Amino acid sequence: MFPLVFLIENDVSISNLLRSLLEVNQYAVCTFPLSADVVISAGKERRPALFLIGGPLGDSLTLCRAIRQNSRLEQTPVVIMSGRDSEEDRIRGFESGADDFVTKPLRPRELVARINALMRRCHHQHAAARVEAGGIEVDTEHFVLSVRGKKMHATATQARLVEYLMRNEGRVLSRDQILDAVWSDSCFVTPRTIDVHIRRIRKLIELNPAKPKHLKTVRGGGYCFSGHRDARDPIPAAEWLSSSIGPNPLPVSIPPARLSRAS
Repeated sequence: MFPLVFLIENDVSISNLLRSLLEVNQYAVCTFPLSADVVISAGKERRPALFLIGGPLGDSLTLCRAIRQNSRLEQTPVVIMSGRDSEEDRIRGFESGADDFVTKPLRPRELVARINALMRRCHHQHAAARVEAGGIEVDTEHFVLSVRGKKMHATATQARLVEYLMRNEGRVLSRDQILDAVWSDSCFVTPRTIDVHIRRIRKLIELNPAKPKHLKTVRGGGYCFSGHRDARDPIPAAEWLSSSIGPNPLPVSIPPARLSRAS
């Protein structure tokens, strides 16, 4: 059975073209006008694998927030398509809960590549079912984030990001390293995307997001997770990358600047 995509687009001609594109690439598609009530109602009944949302950006953001606020749909990946491509617009999209933000005019091959990458990320299974530290827990099978026993409204991408940082507790991870690990199948994401997700995650896991104790920023280095409120200083990357061992060690060399990832 092909994964079900809910395609939300008011322009019938664009909707028809995208439906044909997705069906050729082995997705089942249901199309809808941009109406939050209609889409949420249908989503609770049919549970799609992904929401692909077009139309006016303000309406798309409203629908995205409604999806994230629904307990049955909050983990479902969301891709927003918009003719607005400023950095501020992208940030608004990510802050509303989108997993990806695609600008129009659409490039068919790029759109399919982004969707495929997002589906692989969100359905990838790990050997360990759970990662836990300092009252923060990630169910790595379902990508659910819990804090002190309470399930949080986090996207699958955000849960995956927390999981990666937790598995490398105490280590300073650069934005490029995080992009490689969390967005490993996509070359369309910019480092700025990580900063947006980090801000949202801090609101979920920190008692005081303005003074984080768990998810710390290391100036000039990146980000570091600590499971203890009074942990020691983070370990600089140079001290542990060269001695990283295991079946899948992190690369010693830092990848080149991601010019190809600029949108």
